[in-house]
Amino acid sequence: MRYILISSPEEVKEEIQTMVQLLDHGLFRLHIRKPDWSSGQIAKLISQLPPEYYPKVSLHGHHELIGEFGLGGVHYKSNQKILPSSKLVSKSFHQLESLQKTPHNKLDYAFISPIFDSISKPGYFQAFAADELSRWMKETKPLLPFQVFALGGISPEKTDYLDSLGFDGAALLGSIWKGEDTASRLKLFFNHKQQP
Repeated sequence: MRYILISSPEEVKEEIQTMVQLLDHGLFRLHIRKPDWSSGQIAKLISQLPPEYYPKVSLHGHHELIGEFGLGGVHYKSNQKILPSSKLVSKSFHQLESLQKTPHNKLDYAFISPIFDSISKPGYFQAFAADELSRWMKETKPLLPFQVFALGGISPEKTDYLDSLGFDGAALLGSIWKGEDTASRLKLFFNHKQQP
């Protein structure tokens, strides 16, 4: 299973060190999502990352910085229109039906959420019944020409289940950033990676 790390929406202790360590240890992609940050703040954060990792970085906002830094991807919210791009394109979805209606030629991968009750957003509950999700993954997901990543409440003990459903990977947020420092976050990441 492949993993994407979504940044904490707020500034956190040892954030850059954590991002770099996870990228060093096989993180598939890094998504920077800081909705309350200015373009300047995001640019400062990006400039602290090693440039060799820029192709693995996707932005959720301030898309003008993608070209400036040579970043590898652009991410859209569920209500945003996908624009043509030479970068990897991803988008968030909260309904299985809307994922099916996306123009397939415009998308490289999608997040579907929340699969489980959110760790980072209290009150953000699982959106899909297990049988509904299982049926959709079996019947519809194989017809999609883009990858589908699970998001929401992803913890290491749920990895086997997600893999058995056929997800291409998982996006991690709360399960990693709940760690107090880089060492504890790296351990949490390895707990995910040790699962099949």
